[in-house]
Amino acid sequence: MKILNSCSFYLQNDKLRILWEVTPRCNMFCKHCLFYQSNEKGIEKELSTDEIYKIIENVAQDKEVNAIWLSGGEPLLRKDIIDICKEISKHNIKPSISTNGILLTDNLIEDLYNAGVTYIHLSIDGGTAKTHEALRGVKGSFNLLMKAMDRLKNSPIKTGASFMVTKESIDEMEDVIQIAIDKDLSIISFYLVAELR
Repeated sequence: MKILNSCSFYLQNDKLRILWEVTPRCNMFCKHCLFYQSNEKGIEKELSTDEIYKIIENVAQDKEVNAIWLSGGEPLLRKDIIDICKEISKHNIKPSISTNGILLTDNLIEDLYNAGVTYIHLSIDGGTAKTHEALRGVKGSFNLLMKAMDRLKNSPIKTGASFMVTKESIDEMEDVIQIAIDKDLSIISFYLVAELR
């Protein structure tokens, strides 16, 4: 496991990686999310599948692009997420997913892998359900995240996670690191959040 203190999307070569927020929709209400804290939480407009395909085709013209990270919002809320990953793979670009993890099922993980996804990045905001769920705003989300990590541990997809360090969660850093070890995460990265509203 690598412990990073900077961006989890670090590249060790000269290739380009794109982080693409493919939807503003989300199934959580995180206290540290700038979008959720804004007055525009209700915005749900997103690109159509065809519009996304056109962008992928344009991006693929740049041979320096090595990977596209699909994020949001929650990218797994898109019903076309598998098709989007397949389209990215078709252009010899690696698709990856950044997700809160609570929608991951065995079938979805298999479908994502078959669509070319070899890396999924999760979000964890505490070493306990109490802290994680207080920051995420969804009861039961910690248990669902742990189950998702177990599913991914038994899949061919590599998994990493980000831990948002706040004054509410800083005392649980060692617990989060232990979870990362127990769940066989390949990366755990830390982001410092100065203040929550």
